[in-house]
Order: sequence, then C-alpha cells, then structure tokens
Amino acid sequence: MPKTWPLARKGYKYIVKPLAGKKIEFCLPAMIILRNILKIGRTRKEIKKILQEKDVLVNGKIISEEAYPVGFYDIISLPKMEKYYRIELSGKGKLSPIEISKEKAMKRYSKIVNKTIIKKNKIQINFQDGLNTLAEKNLQAKVNDCIVFDLQNKKILKIIPFEKGSHVIIIGGKHCGKEGNIEKIEGDITTVKTNSNSIKTIKQNLFVCEK
Repeated sequence: MPKTWPLARKGYKYIVKPLAGKKIEFCLPAMIILRNILKIGRTRKEIKKILQEKDVLVNGKIISEEAYPVGFYDIISLPKMEKYYRIELSGKGKLSPIEISKEKAMKRYSKIVNKTIIKKNKIQINFQDGLNTLAEKNLQAKVNDCIVFDLQNKKILKIIPFEKGSHVIIIGGKHCGKEGNIEKIEGDITTVKTNSNSIKTIKQNLFVCEK
C-alpha cells in the first residue's frame, strides 16, 4: 500500500487496487474513497450499487468501476447528495478528498509535463495525470505551468504560470503535502517559502495552483 494512501498499513486482508493509467502513489481507487473515507456506503456491495446507478462522477464523467483511479486534484461529484470533493494532499502527504463547493467542482487543474507539435497549428499537451489535450500552437503555456479547465463547457479557462511568487503544493519527496510560494528558480531547483521555512526541491515535485 502506498504511503500516500490514508489507511492503516495493517488490518486489511484485501485492498482494491486502482486500474492502470495513473501512478498508484498519486491516486486512490473509487471504492476506497467512497467506502473507507467518505463512508457513503458500508459494504463493497453497497458501493457497487451506487456506481451502477451512475451516481458518481469524476471530472464530469460518470464512472462505474470500483477500481477507477481517482488522482491528485481530480474532482468527485455526487450530484444526488449535492456533495463535491477534490483529491488533495494533507500536510502529512496523505491523499484525501476535501469537500468543495459546486462552483469549484466545475474547474479542474492539470500540470503540464510535456508539449508536442503534431499538426501545423496544433500542439498536444500532456499532463501529470496521464491525460492529454490538443491546443492552438500559440497557446502561452509552458511545461510545469497549470491549466485550469472548465469541466462543464470543455474549455481552457486560464493558465497559472510556474514562476516566482506562484503558489505551489509539494507532491513528491520528504516534504510532500506542504504548500508555499515560489521564492527562487535556479535551473531545475526551486526554492519554496512555506509558513515555517524555505524548502529546495526539483520542479517535478511541485504542482502550481491557486491558493
């Protein structure tokens, strides 16, 4: 069991493993979230029934698989219950669904990890969660920036740049889960100013977002 999962490391004979597609340390299977953390059902059977009734959405898409991988900063919507959650990291580096408003649940944040020109005026943007999208070649977005998507209208709302002063979450290394603002960028090393101290880490370990 990954250290980022918010479960006791002992006491479970069987744990549902997430389907392939996302790094296991950065996602949780839908069953674990719905039954063990949110407790919207007591048994596996109850959760499977809820999923079969199409009552659960992730990033605006209905899911039915108990092992569906719900990743860092993914949005979980339970419209019949009028409950919405975003998967975040606690200060101790544990993945956890945090309740948010319906308005916030309409936005999704994705970190750019790669850009590839595939057509004359189009680029493919690859994200940290394994997904990708096509955009105009002149889109002013760089690797490590964060794109904010409108899940309802399927469009890009804005780009949050990876630059000095930007708010970031540390998503890797021994300081995983801590937040702060970028203080200095020197090549691949970035200094993050938190409430208590300054932390140096590589860009790969940082996720830029709104505070």
